[in-house]
Amino acid sequence: MHLRFFLVLVVFAAFGIVRSPSLPAQVPHHDQSGHTQTEEPGTPQNLVFGMDQDYIPLSFLDDGEARGFDIDLVKALSLEMGVAITKKLDTWHRTLESLETGGVDAVSGIVKSAGRAENMDFSIPYLVESYTVFYRKNLSVTLGSLEGFHGVILKGDIAIEKYVVPSGLSESVELVPTYSEAFQLIEQGKADYTIAPFSLGRYVLRDRGYQHVAESGRSLFSVAYRFGVEKGNQELLSTLNDALSSLIAKGKTKELSSTWQFFQYFPLSQASPPSQFLLLLVSSIFGIALGAIVGILLYRIKSQNHIHRLERGIAEGDKMLQIIPIPLMWKKEGDNRIGVNAELYTAIRELSPAKQSSWDGIAGYLKANGYREVEQIYPGDSQSSRLILRAYKDQKEIETLSSTVEQLSGAVSQKDQTIQELSVRDDLTGLFNRTFMYRQIDHEVVMTQRYDYAFSLILLDIRGFSSINLQSGFDRADELCCAVAEVASTHVREADILSRISGGRFLLLLPNTRGHQAYKTTEKLAMEFSRTAQLASLRIDAAYIECDGQDRSELLASLEHTLTKHTGEGDQAAILHASG
Repeated sequence: MHLRFFLVLVVFAAFGIVRSPSLPAQVPHHDQSGHTQTEEPGTPQNLVFGMDQDYIPLSFLDDGEARGFDIDLVKALSLEMGVAITKKLDTWHRTLESLETGGVDAVSGIVKSAGRAENMDFSIPYLVESYTVFYRKNLSVTLGSLEGFHGVILKGDIAIEKYVVPSGLSESVELVPTYSEAFQLIEQGKADYTIAPFSLGRYVLRDRGYQHVAESGRSLFSVAYRFGVEKGNQELLSTLNDALSSLIAKGKTKELSSTWQFFQYFPLSQASPPSQFLLLLVSSIFGIALGAIVGILLYRIKSQNHIHRLERGIAEGDKMLQIIPIPLMWKKEGDNRIGVNAELYTAIRELSPAKQSSWDGIAGYLKANGYREVEQIYPGDSQSSRLILRAYKDQKEIETLSSTVEQLSGAVSQKDQTIQELSVRDDLTGLFNRTFMYRQIDHEVVMTQRYDYAFSLILLDIRGFSSINLQSGFDRADELCCAVAEVASTHVREADILSRISGGRFLLLLPNTRGHQAYKTTEKLAMEFSRTAQLASLRIDAAYIECDGQDRSELLASLEHTLTKHTGEGDQAAILHASG
């Protein structure tokens, strides 16, 4: 991941293709009354789509005309499906009520959740967005300290289910019919904060010119916008998904994202053509990176050869144990026995007391073959325990072989333990590695599917880790990774599993842990990192997620997307909530 990121930077620096996008036309004030508009692709009208009339830039009214990302997407869907679609714009909570009462066939711009899934089915996602806190300036409002402040939240919005209720803020918030009213109340000093999508809030602030509203600049949680249909309407859902998949494949949603600037909130400076010095610098950096890659590959080959040598040693030890002649078995300590001929012992020890009649035959066979002492041993007091046989020929021979076998057994055990440790541990930090962590996540996912059980994941990322490698050297980067590992290991529960999965990225698995508990753990780690002198100058971003039925790949993709989209913003480390 860090290598890819670095190569992208090299290409951008070499060719100077980073440029500042222009913002779309100024969005005027919006009509607050209901509105209906029909697309006419040449076929009879047969579908009605409900939309929010004040949800910039998804859907809104501009002097009576419906505009926005969803408006343009529905136009494209109308042509793709070959049906006329009436767009019915109203306040959001009335739009949701219309779907329940049959007033509309589908609603756009909706986020899937457990509560909503009881009454509707959802299409595939077509757009990803993040929510943040917009608050009145000069207030000490942070993502983790909204208690005691007066919030205004859109009635029926997903923020209620995703954050307000789990955070215990229900008593201190006021529900309003539109986001425009929420921002107006904050500007007028009648409310302290609202929780809203990044894009919507920034459009409103720019459009209205509000001077007393600020944003936190950090993601509270991410959402995926979908279409919602009446529960059980699989025919419409299937048709809608087919058309939506086709438009996504054709790049329509990507085109609309660019038009309505969903992923361009942070303007980029114009890049002038690169100078010869810059090209030389980029070439030098590329050479250093290439050398580092070769070094890493050589190190991996060396480690693999070491593992092969250990495996050969174990194989040789096993072979020597198998060729030791007699005795068949003797006691080492307690009920532990060594020097066993595996096949014969396995066959004999499976005899149960119920087969007592066979004992005389076994004992006679062994004595006839030179064994001087043959015993039956029942471990413990239970006669239902397995029968264990001890038989040997000569005591002196036992003592001679015992020393040899113990040495071989100890060597094999030590090598086996070393290989097992190498297979699950990160050689730099001593934490668990990615392979082991992925197995544990898969196990936790199965637990959530079978039982009433939840777990959470936290992804930690050292911001600018590739730059640290290049500017300060790999030794410095390794020291920072070890410091992060030591601090994090010291301040997590014994049952938690911490791993280093790549470069400056660490993954923490929290068994039997809900999302709000994971957030508290993330805050605790962020505080400990800031208190550590060696790490105080770093920005260690974090994303957390609660498993809600997703598999491992979906969970990790959500965490990766959240960090990739939002890290690098601002001077403070980010604590981000990733949603599935």
